[in-house]
Amino acid sequence: MGRECYDLPWIKPFVRIARVIPIPSEVRPREMIHALHRAGDAIRNGGIVCVFAGGQITRTGELNEFQRGFERIMKNVDAPIVPVALSGVWGSIFSFERRKFFWKWPQRFRRPVTVGFGKPLPANSTADEVRRAVAQLLLSSAVEN
Repeated sequence: MGRECYDLPWIKPFVRIARVIPIPSEVRPREMIHALHRAGDAIRNGGIVCVFAGGQITRTGELNEFQRGFERIMKNVDAPIVPVALSGVWGSIFSFERRKFFWKWPQRFRRPVTVGFGKPLPANSTADEVRRAVAQLLLSSAVEN
């Protein structure tokens, strides 16, 4: 989670319980490397780490290019990468629809959201390979709905 959200007083207690790893919002190479190492260590110790590989919430509703940070996390880690796609989130208060995040009235209060899980990929999968797998999950979800 971005450090600016992580450090908000009303969010910090919850993210600490969830063991969220803060990611620096600004270019701070040492902090970024430390966060990536923490994520890799968590996986090596049997934990599950969820990475939003697009680096930020989409501003358009389209899938962002995936950053290569997760490749660094997976370096020297023997664990699968499970592609996960969230479908139906665009337009909710958790999207940038209407150029706002959070501070807008939702168009619908009960919004159907689908979470799709793909087949596990090898630990050495590239950002492009994982992005293609997530894009395929999103396409499959769109066809089903």
